[in-house]
Amino acid sequence: MIAATSNEQQQPKAHHYYDDIDEIKALFCRESSYLLVTKAHVYEASLQLVHYRSKILVWVDKTVRQFLYDTQLVTITMDYFDRYVLQTQNIICPWTLQLVAMSSLYLAMKLHMGDNHYIDNDGKMQPKRIVSSTSYAELSSGKFSSDALTAMEIYICHTLEWKMNPVTSTTFVDSLLQLMTPPLLVGNRRNNILPSNEATTIMNTPDEYQKLILSRQVLLKLAKYFNQVVMSLPENSPYFNFVDSSGSLDCDTFAPSTVAYASILLSMEALTHAALPLIIRNEFLHRCLQLHTDLHPHRTDVHELQHKILKKQFQPSIFLKQFTTTENIAMQKFGILEPTFLEGIIATSSTMDSSPLSPRSIMKAADTSTNTNA
Repeated sequence: MIAATSNEQQQPKAHHYYDDIDEIKALFCRESSYLLVTKAHVYEASLQLVHYRSKILVWVDKTVRQFLYDTQLVTITMDYFDRYVLQTQNIICPWTLQLVAMSSLYLAMKLHMGDNHYIDNDGKMQPKRIVSSTSYAELSSGKFSSDALTAMEIYICHTLEWKMNPVTSTTFVDSLLQLMTPPLLVGNRRNNILPSNEATTIMNTPDEYQKLILSRQVLLKLAKYFNQVVMSLPENSPYFNFVDSSGSLDCDTFAPSTVAYASILLSMEALTHAALPLIIRNEFLHRCLQLHTDLHPHRTDVHELQHKILKKQFQPSIFLKQFTTTENIAMQKFGILEPTFLEGIIATSSTMDSSPLSPRSIMKAADTSTNTNA
Protein backbone atom coordinates (compact mmCIF):
# COMPACT_ATOMS: atom_id res chain seq x y z
CA MET A 1 0.00 0.00 0.00
CA ILE A 2 2.81 2.40 0.86
CA ALA A 3 4.59 1.69 -2.41
CA ALA A 4 1.38 2.19 -4.36
CA THR A 5 0.72 5.47 -2.62
CA SER A 6 4.26 6.61 -3.35
CA ASN A 7 3.91 5.78 -7.04
CA GLU A 8 0.60 7.59 -7.20
CA GLN A 9 2.18 10.66 -5.69
CA GLN A 10 4.88 10.59 -8.36
CA GLN A 11 2.33 10.60 -11.18
CA PRO A 12 1.93 14.05 -12.78
CA LYS A 13 -1.40 15.69 -12.25
CA ALA A 14 -3.74 15.81 -15.23
CA HIS A 15 -3.81 19.19 -16.90
CA HIS A 16 -7.23 20.76 -17.34
CA TYR A 17 -8.48 23.66 -19.44
CA TYR A 18 -9.59 25.45 -16.27
CA ASP A 19 -6.00 25.43 -15.00
CA ASP A 20 -5.09 27.63 -17.96
CA ILE A 21 -8.06 29.93 -17.27
CA ASP A 22 -7.00 30.45 -13.65
CA GLU A 23 -3.40 31.01 -14.70
CA ILE A 24 -4.33 33.65 -17.30
CA LYS A 25 -6.70 35.42 -14.92
CA ALA A 26 -3.86 35.64 -12.42
CA LEU A 27 -1.64 37.17 -15.13
CA PHE A 28 -4.27 39.82 -15.88
CA CYS A 29 -4.52 40.68 -12.18
CA ARG A 30 -0.75 41.02 -11.91
CA GLU A 31 -0.63 43.11 -15.06
CA SER A 32 -3.31 45.44 -13.66
CA SER A 33 -1.41 45.87 -10.40
CA TYR A 34 1.67 47.01 -12.33
CA LEU A 35 -0.26 49.29 -14.67
CA LEU A 36 -1.86 51.09 -11.73
CA VAL A 37 1.27 53.23 -11.61
CA THR A 38 0.10 54.79 -14.88
CA LYS A 39 -3.12 55.98 -13.26
CA ALA A 40 -1.21 57.35 -10.28
CA HIS A 41 1.22 59.35 -12.42
CA VAL A 42 0.02 61.20 -15.50
CA TYR A 43 3.15 61.67 -17.53
CA GLU A 44 3.98 62.48 -21.14
CA ALA A 45 7.50 61.64 -22.22
CA SER A 46 9.44 64.34 -23.98
CA LEU A 47 11.02 63.91 -27.39
CA GLN A 48 14.40 64.04 -25.66
CA LEU A 49 13.51 61.05 -23.50
CA VAL A 50 12.32 59.17 -26.59
CA HIS A 51 15.72 59.82 -28.14
CA TYR A 52 17.66 58.51 -25.13
CA ARG A 53 15.26 55.63 -24.55
CA SER A 54 15.76 54.50 -28.15
CA LYS A 55 19.53 54.33 -27.66
CA ILE A 56 19.13 52.54 -24.33
CA LEU A 57 16.79 49.97 -25.88
CA VAL A 58 19.32 49.21 -28.63
CA TRP A 59 22.11 48.82 -26.06
CA VAL A 60 20.05 46.54 -23.79
CA ASP A 61 18.99 44.34 -26.71
CA LYS A 62 22.55 44.09 -28.02
CA THR A 63 23.94 43.23 -24.58
CA VAL A 64 21.32 40.55 -23.89
CA ARG A 65 21.96 38.91 -27.25
CA GLN A 66 25.72 39.12 -26.76
CA PHE A 67 25.41 37.19 -23.50
CA LEU A 68 23.00 34.72 -25.22
CA TYR A 69 20.31 35.36 -22.63
CA ASP A 70 16.56 35.13 -23.18
CA THR A 71 15.34 38.22 -25.06
CA GLN A 72 12.53 38.50 -22.53
CA LEU A 73 15.13 40.21 -20.33
CA VAL A 74 14.95 43.18 -22.70
CA THR A 75 11.26 43.66 -21.92
CA ILE A 76 11.78 43.27 -18.18
CA THR A 77 14.70 45.71 -18.19
CA MET A 78 12.72 48.36 -20.03
CA ASP A 79 9.82 47.75 -17.63
CA TYR A 80 12.08 48.60 -14.69
CA PHE A 81 13.50 51.60 -16.54
CA ASP A 82 10.10 52.99 -17.60
CA ARG A 83 8.51 52.65 -14.17
CA TYR A 84 11.50 54.27 -12.52
CA VAL A 85 11.39 57.23 -14.91
CA LEU A 86 7.63 57.49 -14.47
CA GLN A 87 7.74 57.50 -10.68
CA THR A 88 10.68 59.87 -10.31
CA GLN A 89 9.50 62.33 -13.00
CA ASN A 90 12.65 64.37 -12.56
CA ILE A 91 14.64 65.99 -15.34
CA ILE A 92 17.10 63.15 -15.73
CA CYS A 93 20.45 63.73 -17.37
CA PRO A 94 21.88 61.22 -19.88
CA TRP A 95 24.47 60.06 -17.32
CA THR A 96 21.74 59.11 -14.84
CA LEU A 97 19.65 57.44 -17.54
CA GLN A 98 22.62 55.25 -18.47
CA LEU A 99 23.15 54.31 -14.83
CA VAL A 100 19.47 53.43 -14.40
CA ALA A 101 19.52 51.37 -17.62
CA MET A 102 22.63 49.39 -16.66
CA SER A 103 21.34 48.75 -13.15
CA SER A 104 17.92 47.71 -14.48
CA LEU A 105 19.48 45.19 -16.85
CA TYR A 106 21.72 43.72 -14.15
CA LEU A 107 18.71 43.37 -11.86
CA ALA A 108 16.76 41.61 -14.62
CA MET A 109 19.71 39.30 -15.27
CA LYS A 110 19.97 38.32 -11.61
CA LEU A 111 16.23 37.86 -11.07
CA HIS A 112 15.05 36.46 -14.40
CA MET A 113 17.96 34.86 -16.23
CA GLY A 114 16.31 31.44 -15.94
CA ASP A 115 18.24 28.29 -16.80
CA ASN A 116 22.00 28.39 -16.61
CA HIS A 117 22.34 26.72 -20.01
CA TYR A 118 21.32 27.35 -23.60
CA ILE A 119 21.20 25.30 -26.82
CA ASP A 120 23.71 26.36 -29.46
CA ASN A 121 23.28 26.16 -33.25
CA ASP A 122 24.58 22.59 -33.24
CA GLY A 123 21.92 21.50 -30.75
CA LYS A 124 24.44 21.17 -27.91
CA MET A 125 23.83 22.44 -24.39
CA GLN A 126 26.23 25.19 -23.34
CA PRO A 127 26.57 27.05 -20.01
CA LYS A 128 25.41 30.65 -19.97
CA ARG A 129 27.92 33.34 -19.19
CA ILE A 130 27.74 34.46 -15.56
CA VAL A 131 28.75 38.12 -15.31
CA SER A 132 30.27 39.44 -12.09
CA SER A 133 29.43 42.93 -10.91
CA THR A 134 33.01 44.06 -11.56
CA SER A 135 33.01 42.71 -15.12
CA TYR A 136 29.58 44.17 -15.75
CA ALA A 137 30.68 47.62 -14.57
CA GLU A 138 33.44 47.52 -17.18
CA LEU A 139 30.75 47.69 -19.88
CA SER A 140 30.31 51.34 -18.91
CA SER A 141 33.87 52.11 -20.06
CA GLY A 142 34.79 53.52 -16.68
CA LYS A 143 31.68 55.67 -16.16
CA PHE A 144 30.28 53.62 -13.28
CA SER A 145 31.80 51.50 -10.55
CA SER A 146 30.25 48.26 -9.34
CA ASP A 147 29.37 50.05 -6.06
CA ALA A 148 27.49 52.78 -7.99
CA LEU A 149 25.54 50.16 -9.91
CA THR A 150 24.68 48.27 -6.71
CA ALA A 151 23.52 51.47 -4.99
CA MET A 152 21.27 52.29 -7.97
CA GLU A 153 19.88 48.73 -7.97
CA ILE A 154 18.77 49.18 -4.37
CA TYR A 155 17.29 52.59 -5.13
CA ILE A 156 15.37 51.18 -8.12
CA CYS A 157 13.96 48.35 -6.01
CA HIS A 158 12.79 50.78 -3.32
CA THR A 159 11.32 53.18 -5.90
CA LEU A 160 9.41 50.33 -7.56
CA GLU A 161 8.30 49.08 -4.14
CA TRP A 162 10.02 45.76 -4.84
CA LYS A 163 7.59 44.89 -7.61
CA MET A 164 10.20 43.20 -9.78
CA ASN A 165 8.17 40.48 -11.49
CA PRO A 166 6.24 42.17 -14.31
CA VAL A 167 4.11 40.21 -16.76
CA THR A 168 5.62 40.35 -20.24
CA SER A 169 3.86 39.98 -23.57
CA THR A 170 5.85 36.77 -24.15
CA THR A 171 4.32 35.29 -21.00
CA PHE A 172 0.86 36.18 -22.27
CA VAL A 173 1.60 34.57 -25.66
CA ASP A 174 2.53 31.28 -23.99
CA SER A 175 -0.55 31.34 -21.77
CA LEU A 176 -3.13 32.54 -24.30
CA LEU A 177 -2.09 29.90 -26.82
CA GLN A 178 -3.08 27.27 -24.25
CA LEU A 179 -6.66 28.23 -25.10
CA MET A 180 -6.24 26.62 -28.52
CA THR A 181 -8.48 23.57 -28.61
CA PRO A 182 -7.90 20.07 -30.03
CA PRO A 183 -7.06 18.83 -32.57
CA LEU A 184 -4.28 21.44 -32.68
CA LEU A 185 -3.19 20.65 -29.15
CA VAL A 186 -2.26 17.02 -29.49
CA GLY A 187 -0.04 14.59 -27.63
CA ASN A 188 1.05 14.66 -24.02
CA ARG A 189 3.24 17.75 -24.16
CA ARG A 190 1.43 20.81 -22.95
CA ASN A 191 3.02 23.13 -25.49
CA ASN A 192 3.54 20.49 -28.18
CA ILE A 193 6.79 22.07 -29.29
CA LEU A 194 9.39 19.61 -30.46
CA PRO A 195 12.66 19.89 -28.54
CA SER A 196 15.65 20.70 -30.73
CA ASN A 197 17.00 17.15 -30.44
CA GLU A 198 13.73 15.82 -31.89
CA ALA A 199 13.50 18.31 -34.75
CA THR A 200 15.53 16.07 -37.05
CA THR A 201 12.98 13.26 -36.69
CA ILE A 202 9.95 15.37 -37.52
CA MET A 203 9.59 13.87 -41.02
CA ASN A 204 9.26 10.38 -39.54
CA THR A 205 5.98 11.15 -37.73
CA PRO A 206 2.57 10.58 -39.35
CA ASP A 207 1.64 13.39 -41.72
CA GLU A 208 -1.38 14.78 -39.88
CA TYR A 209 0.31 14.70 -36.50
CA GLN A 210 3.40 16.32 -37.97
CA LYS A 211 1.36 19.07 -39.60
CA LEU A 212 -0.48 19.90 -36.38
CA ILE A 213 2.69 20.05 -34.31
CA LEU A 214 4.48 22.13 -36.94
CA SER A 215 1.53 24.52 -37.22
CA ARG A 216 1.61 25.04 -33.48
CA GLN A 217 5.36 25.60 -33.55
CA VAL A 218 5.15 28.14 -36.37
CA LEU A 219 2.28 29.98 -34.66
CA LEU A 220 4.18 30.26 -31.38
CA LYS A 221 7.47 31.31 -32.94
CA LEU A 222 5.78 33.82 -35.20
CA ALA A 223 3.85 35.41 -32.32
CA LYS A 224 7.06 35.72 -30.31
CA TYR A 225 8.84 37.16 -33.33
CA PHE A 226 6.15 39.84 -33.64
CA ASN A 227 6.57 40.48 -29.92
CA GLN A 228 10.24 41.20 -30.51
CA VAL A 229 9.30 43.60 -33.30
CA VAL A 230 7.13 45.54 -30.84
CA MET A 231 9.95 45.47 -28.29
CA SER A 232 12.17 47.21 -30.84
CA LEU A 233 9.78 50.19 -31.07
CA PRO A 234 11.32 52.93 -28.89
CA GLU A 235 7.95 54.66 -28.50
CA ASN A 236 6.26 51.57 -27.13
CA SER A 237 5.72 51.51 -23.37
CA PRO A 238 2.75 50.31 -21.32
CA TYR A 239 3.33 53.01 -18.72
CA PHE A 240 3.42 56.45 -20.29
CA ASN A 241 2.67 58.33 -23.50
CA PHE A 242 5.14 59.69 -25.98
CA VAL A 243 4.16 63.03 -27.51
CA ASP A 244 5.86 66.05 -28.97
CA SER A 245 4.65 69.53 -29.83
CA SER A 246 3.42 68.42 -33.26
CA GLY A 247 1.69 65.34 -31.89
CA SER A 248 3.45 63.14 -34.43
CA LEU A 249 4.39 60.46 -31.91
CA ASP A 250 1.94 57.90 -30.59
CA CYS A 251 -0.30 58.88 -27.72
CA ASP A 252 -1.56 55.42 -26.77
CA THR A 253 -0.01 52.84 -24.48
CA PHE A 254 -0.15 49.12 -25.15
CA ALA A 255 -0.44 46.69 -22.25
CA PRO A 256 1.57 43.43 -22.50
CA SER A 257 -1.66 41.46 -22.92
CA THR A 258 -2.63 43.70 -25.86
CA VAL A 259 0.75 43.19 -27.51
CA ALA A 260 0.47 39.42 -27.08
CA TYR A 261 -3.11 39.27 -28.37
CA ALA A 262 -2.32 41.42 -31.42
CA SER A 263 0.75 39.30 -32.18
CA ILE A 264 -1.22 36.06 -31.98
CA LEU A 265 -3.99 37.36 -34.26
CA LEU A 266 -1.43 38.51 -36.81
CA SER A 267 0.30 35.13 -36.60
CA MET A 268 -3.00 33.36 -37.21
CA GLU A 269 -3.39 35.32 -40.43
CA ALA A 270 -0.02 34.07 -41.62
CA LEU A 271 -1.13 30.43 -41.42
CA THR A 272 -3.22 28.77 -44.11
CA HIS A 273 -6.72 27.48 -43.52
CA ALA A 274 -5.40 23.93 -43.79
CA ALA A 275 -2.77 24.52 -41.12
CA LEU A 276 -5.10 26.34 -38.73
CA PRO A 277 -8.74 25.38 -39.40
CA LEU A 278 -11.51 27.93 -39.04
CA ILE A 279 -13.13 26.03 -36.16
CA ILE A 280 -9.94 26.31 -34.08
CA ARG A 281 -9.58 30.03 -34.82
CA ASN A 282 -13.22 30.62 -33.98
CA GLU A 283 -13.05 28.70 -30.71
CA PHE A 284 -9.85 30.48 -29.68
CA LEU A 285 -11.38 33.93 -30.24
CA HIS A 286 -14.50 33.00 -28.29
CA ARG A 287 -12.50 31.59 -25.39
CA CYS A 288 -10.40 34.76 -25.26
CA LEU A 289 -13.54 36.89 -25.22
CA GLN A 290 -15.11 34.79 -22.46
CA LEU A 291 -11.91 35.06 -20.45
CA HIS A 292 -11.57 38.84 -20.71
CA THR A 293 -13.84 41.35 -22.45
CA ASP A 294 -10.79 43.30 -23.65
CA LEU A 295 -9.63 40.36 -25.76
CA HIS A 296 -11.68 41.27 -28.81
CA PRO A 297 -10.37 41.44 -32.41
CA HIS A 298 -12.47 44.54 -33.18
CA ARG A 299 -10.38 46.72 -30.87
CA THR A 300 -8.85 49.71 -32.59
CA ASP A 301 -5.61 49.55 -30.62
CA VAL A 302 -5.11 45.91 -31.59
CA HIS A 303 -5.26 46.77 -35.29
CA GLU A 304 -3.11 49.85 -34.74
CA LEU A 305 -0.46 47.70 -33.14
CA GLN A 306 -0.62 45.16 -35.97
CA HIS A 307 -0.01 47.93 -38.50
CA LYS A 308 2.99 49.10 -36.44
CA ILE A 309 4.43 45.59 -36.64
CA LEU A 310 3.96 45.38 -40.39
CA LYS A 311 5.46 48.83 -40.93
CA LYS A 312 8.72 47.59 -39.45
CA GLN A 313 9.50 46.05 -42.86
CA PHE A 314 8.95 42.51 -41.67
CA GLN A 315 11.03 40.06 -43.70
CA PRO A 316 9.78 36.45 -43.69
CA SER A 317 13.21 35.19 -44.76
CA ILE A 318 14.65 36.35 -41.43
CA PHE A 319 11.86 34.65 -39.51
CA LEU A 320 12.30 31.37 -41.42
CA LYS A 321 15.94 31.19 -40.33
CA GLN A 322 14.66 30.13 -36.90
CA PHE A 323 13.69 26.76 -38.39
CA THR A 324 15.89 23.90 -39.53
CA THR A 325 16.13 22.90 -43.19
CA THR A 326 13.96 19.86 -42.45
CA GLU A 327 11.29 21.99 -40.81
CA ASN A 328 11.28 24.47 -43.70
CA ILE A 329 10.82 21.59 -46.14
CA ALA A 330 7.93 20.30 -44.03
CA MET A 331 6.31 23.75 -43.98
CA GLN A 332 6.40 23.84 -47.77
CA LYS A 333 5.14 20.27 -48.00
CA PHE A 334 2.07 20.96 -45.85
CA GLY A 335 1.49 24.54 -46.98
CA ILE A 336 1.70 25.97 -43.46
CA LEU A 337 2.23 29.63 -44.39
CA GLU A 338 0.11 31.83 -46.61
CA PRO A 339 1.89 32.55 -49.94
CA THR A 340 1.34 36.30 -49.51
CA PHE A 341 3.05 36.07 -46.13
CA LEU A 342 6.09 34.40 -47.66
CA GLU A 343 6.26 37.24 -50.17
CA GLY A 344 6.20 39.72 -47.31
CA ILE A 345 2.95 41.44 -48.28
CA ILE A 346 0.34 40.46 -45.68
CA ALA A 347 -0.54 43.96 -45.23
CA THR A 348 -3.23 46.51 -45.53
CA SER A 349 -6.21 47.01 -43.30
CA SER A 350 -8.57 46.28 -46.18
CA THR A 351 -6.92 42.90 -46.61
CA MET A 352 -7.15 42.26 -42.89
CA ASP A 353 -10.84 43.11 -42.91
CA SER A 354 -11.83 41.17 -46.02
CA SER A 355 -9.64 38.07 -45.80
CA PRO A 356 -11.62 34.90 -44.96
CA LEU A 357 -8.88 34.09 -42.46
CA SER A 358 -8.89 37.44 -40.68
CA PRO A 359 -10.04 37.64 -37.04
CA ARG A 360 -12.76 40.16 -37.90
CA SER A 361 -14.17 37.92 -40.63
CA ILE A 362 -14.07 34.93 -38.30
CA MET A 363 -15.98 36.82 -35.61
CA LYS A 364 -18.56 38.04 -38.13
CA ALA A 365 -19.10 34.50 -39.37
CA ALA A 366 -19.38 33.25 -35.80
CA ASP A 367 -21.92 35.96 -34.91
CA THR A 368 -23.97 35.12 -37.99
CA SER A 369 -23.90 31.45 -37.13
CA THR A 370 -24.97 32.16 -33.57
CA ASN A 371 -27.89 34.33 -34.67
CA THR A 372 -29.01 31.73 -37.18
CA ASN A 373 -28.93 28.96 -34.60
CA ALA A 374 -30.86 31.12 -32.18
